Amino acid sequence: SISGGFQTAVKRIRRRVNNEKLASEFMNEFTILRMLVGGRQAQDHPNVLKVYDIYEEPDSFYIVTELCTGGELFDQIMLRKTFTELSASMIFYQVLEAVRYLHENKIMHRDIKPENLLLSNSSPNACIKLIDFGSALAFEDSEPAPRRRVGTVL
Repeated sequence: SISGGFQTAVKRIRRRVNNEKLASEFMNEFTILRMLVGGRQAQDHPNVLKVYDIYEEPDSFYIVTELCTGGELFDQIMLRKTFTELSASMIFYQVLEAVRYLHENKIMHRDIKPENLLLSNSSPNACIKLIDFGSALAFEDSEPAPRRRVGTVL
C-alpha cells in the first residue's frame, strides 16, 4: 500500500552479470517505464498497467505498479475455452486502445500476446492491462519504422 491506502504490486528484477540479453531487456523496460512514470506522458491510460515508481539498487530494480488480481488473459482463455463475440470484441477493443495510447506517446510495445495482458480483477468484465515493456521501443515520427522481428518466439 502506498499513500492513499490502495494496494500495489512490486516487481523485483535481479541484476545478473551472466546474462547480457536479459539485462538489456530489463534496462529497456526500466527506461520505458520511467517514461511512463514521469517522462513525456502526463496522464495514464486505463488499459496500460499503471506504474507508480521505480527504484534501483545495486543488485535489483523494483517496479511499483497497480495491483491486478485477475491474472493473465492467457489463463482465462485456457480456463473458459470459448468467449462470446461481445466478450472477445471488448477485450480486443481494450488492447487496441492501449496500443493507440502508446503509439500516440511514441512507444511501440512489440510483444503483445495474451500472457502480457492482465485482468484488473476476477470479474467477467474486468479491465485489460497491457504489461511487459521489455521489448518496447521509444520512437520519433521522423524515424523509419523498425523492420527487425522482436517479441517472444512461439
